[in-house]
Parts: sequence; structure tokens; C-alpha cells
Amino acid sequence: MKSERRHELQKNDLEQALEKGMEQMGPQAKIVAGVIIAIVVATITVTWLQYQNKVARASGWGELFTASALMGQQDAKMTPALEAVSSAYQGRPSGAWAELFLGYDLYRQGLEKYFSQPDDAKLDLERSIKAFDNAQKAADVPELKQRAMWGIGQSSEVLATKESIQTAITTYEKLSTQFPESPFGKWAGERLTLLKSKDTEEFYTWYHDQDFAPKASPTSGILNQDLPSDPNLTLPSRDALTRPGDGAGMLNTPINLMPDNAGLPQPGEGDLMPKPESPAAETPADSAAPSAPPTAEEKSAEAKPAEEKPAAEAPKSEAAAETPAPAEEKPATEEKPAAE
Repeated sequence: MKSERRHELQKNDLEQALEKGMEQMGPQAKIVAGVIIAIVVATITVTWLQYQNKVARASGWGELFTASALMGQQDAKMTPALEAVSSAYQGRPSGAWAELFLGYDLYRQGLEKYFSQPDDAKLDLERSIKAFDNAQKAADVPELKQRAMWGIGQSSEVLATKESIQTAITTYEKLSTQFPESPFGKWAGERLTLLKSKDTEEFYTWYHDQDFAPKASPTSGILNQDLPSDPNLTLPSRDALTRPGDGAGMLNTPINLMPDNAGLPQPGEGDLMPKPESPAAETPADSAAPSAPPTAEEKSAEAKPAEEKPAAEAPKSEAAAETPAPAEEKPATEEKPAAE
């Protein structure tokens, strides 16, 4: 009971204090209440905007990463995707980086088309310069600004006109002056020195006047005759070959391409290759024919081998010589030294 009574007394004291304050403020009480309400509404609004800004940033970076993942693979899809991100998030970091990536992509496409489609390459390079310039203006990050300025200089050099070369020189001067210690600033200083040389100026003048578009292959041959798309590779028949005969120079006599075979054996009549000689078989008539009587010289030649009998005994003597009988070894006599 005491606690309830105490709570009622405190409540009465608060009501009394508020009533006194309202009476003292009088007509200003409504103004104070309006200010308090405005502060509460502003706080809620700022909180909601910050939340939406975070959501937009996250969405912008996500779309940028999705579009940049197609770089070098699907140009027909990537270029419109980067353009959509840059326009949807213009003035934001994701939009500025989208412009930078778009400039890089168009610069690459211009280089690839320069020697095959020079007109399209020129348009891509001009678009890349514009994208780099948009990124430079929207960039509040030094790294992004340096890359954008370097891209402007590179694309302007490839165009190789007097105006574009001057644009490249101006851009390199700004880059080397504003960021002298950065890698891009040092590279810009090197390119600036090179572009101001006389040899480089002459080279770009020659380079701009060249037509690198591929030439069409010739369609006419000798004597301005059109070359057939599918040449006839068949050989003429034998009857089509003739000799010059009439006065008009027409060919009316057939030409015999085969050599004259007069005197040569016809097929089946003979063989040009010699056959190997086979031993002749002895006939009974040859074996039965009587031989001539031997002469006196032949008889003496037959008698000589019979008289040479010692020649037959030669093997025995040779065999005996090969196996000599062992002889008794005699002791060697000592040699006496000769008297001096």
C-alpha cells in the first residue's frame, strides 16, 4: 500500500511540473512540440536513406562485377552491361569504375579491329576516350583518376591524328604533373618525351596515312580472264589431240601418242626378257657313242702316276716326324772357363 501511494504521489508531482511548464511557455508549447516531432522524423529519414544508399552500393558493385566477368569473352553482352551500370549508378564509385572498365574494353576492341576493320576501330577508340573522360571526372579516388588519364593518352595515340596526338601530350603532362611519384605519372613522363621527338612525329604521320584494310584477292587471270571458282582438272581425251592441218589453223588430224611398234613382237609372240639356261640332258645316243682311241702321249701320262710310289708313303714319314721318340736326357757338361 505504501509503494502504491508513493507512486501516485510521484505521478502527481510530474503532472504538476508539466502543467507549470506549459503554463509558462504558453503559445510556444506547440512550436516546441513541432520541433521535437520534426527532429524525430528527420532522424528516421536519414537512417532510411543511409540504408538505401548501402543497398544501392552493394547492388552497383554486384552488377559491375557481373558485367566485368564477361570481359574478353562476350563483347556483345559485356559492353551494354557496363554502359547500363555506368548510367544507373552515375556519380557513384561503382558507376565511375564501370566507365573505366568500359573504356578498357572499347580500347581493346579498337586494337583488335584496327588492321581488319579500321572504321569500326576508330569508333571504338573514340568511345573509349569518352568513357575514360567520364571516369576521370567522376573519380574521387587517385588510383581511378590515374588509370583513366592513362587510358585517354593510350587511345589518343592509336588514333594517330594531329588532334589526338595533341590530346595525348596534354593528358600526359597533367598526369606526370599531378602524380609525379606514381607509376602512371612516370610512364606518362616517358611517353611525353617520346611524343615530342621528331622521329615519333614523322612515324605517326606515316602511320596515319596507311591503309591497313585487307585487300580483295584478284579475280582475273591472264589476259583478263575470270578465274573459275572450281577449276576443271580433267585431262583431254586422246581423240581431242589433233595436228594442224587446214588453213584456218584448226586441228583435224589425230595425234598418235604411242610410239611406232613396227618390228617389235606382239603380245603373246615372244618374250623380251632372256630365260636362264638349263643344263642339257644327256641323250642315249651321246652315251653310246664310241670314244676315240687314246694316243701315245695319253698312255705315257697314265703310266707316270703308277711309277711315283714314294709319294704315297709320304704321309707315313710325316706322321713319324710328327711323333718323335723320346730321347734320354744327358746331363749337361759344365763348360770350363778358358785360360786367360
